[in-house]
Amino acid sequence: MRYELKSWPAYTLRGVNINIDQGQAKQREDIQNLAQNWKANHVRIQIFTAGVPVDFGELDKSALEYFKQKVDPILEWCGEFNLSVVLDAHGSPGNPSHWTEPKRLLWEDFKWHENFIRLWHEIAEYYKDNKTIVGYELLNEPNMQEQIKNTPSDWNLLAKKLTSAIREVDTYHTIIVGPIQWSNPNGFTSLEPTGDPNTFYTFHMYTPHQFTHQGVWNSTIGIQYPGMINNQMWDKEALINAMKPAIEFQRKNNLPRLYVGEFSSIIWAPDKSSYNYLRDLLDIFEVGGWDWAYHAYREWFGWSLEHEGVDRNNVKYVGNTDRLELFKSYFIKN
Repeated sequence: MRYELKSWPAYTLRGVNINIDQGQAKQREDIQNLAQNWKANHVRIQIFTAGVPVDFGELDKSALEYFKQKVDPILEWCGEFNLSVVLDAHGSPGNPSHWTEPKRLLWEDFKWHENFIRLWHEIAEYYKDNKTIVGYELLNEPNMQEQIKNTPSDWNLLAKKLTSAIREVDTYHTIIVGPIQWSNPNGFTSLEPTGDPNTFYTFHMYTPHQFTHQGVWNSTIGIQYPGMINNQMWDKEALINAMKPAIEFQRKNNLPRLYVGEFSSIIWAPDKSSYNYLRDLLDIFEVGGWDWAYHAYREWFGWSLEHEGVDRNNVKYVGNTDRLELFKSYFIKN
């Protein structure tokens, strides 16, 4: 297939994630700082992070007030400061409480597929003329280990239906699809391209989770990178190996690029481990010509490029860190 990414820029997107429901980056000054001081050129706006209200996608119901009140102001500021935006559905109908809920209703009942289809149709109709948005991400981290064909767990089928619904009203905006298994690279082994030439593919990189998420859920801390993690040596070469399913998917389907929609490392990893890990990832992304968005900007201190800490109980805002300087050295390429 010959891909034609109509709304996706020719230049490399280098940016951050913003959580509009639960993060702190909700003011014009936050967006201005990101663009003018950090020199980022891209924001992945996470919507529905507090869950999708139960009536969104229902017949004769509308989600537009959510977008007018919460999304449109940030979109306006991003447009003002020339930040390209990916609109990321971080939750789905059938998931009314929080994005970390298992979304099991979506994978168990076709009713929620129909609601999700109507919801994306409404979103696309509303934003079809918005040129600040460069991509619609259908669903953040489809969260199951395997999918069963022609059942509600069939993400490949749902992604194609969502794509068709969007294309009924919007042929301009590039659609973004990630694999199952929480968009980890291994999920690409079961992902099928939707057949839409104006579609981009994405994955998230937190591997190895034992390192990147240490101390997040009272898990073991003090794990270093590079180093032995779970009886395996983890270094730059190991990271490349972990991403091979994504690389192979790109090669097999003749994709021009890939989009790393999230990646991070907890700030209290020992010594300069987080810096080392992020440096290696950024170098790999740049060599691959991939677009990327760091997780996250002014959301939770554990991922913050503006905080330092030795553990989750000893974190302080310092404004600048070696990790932030690392990212600025890449943002300046924009």
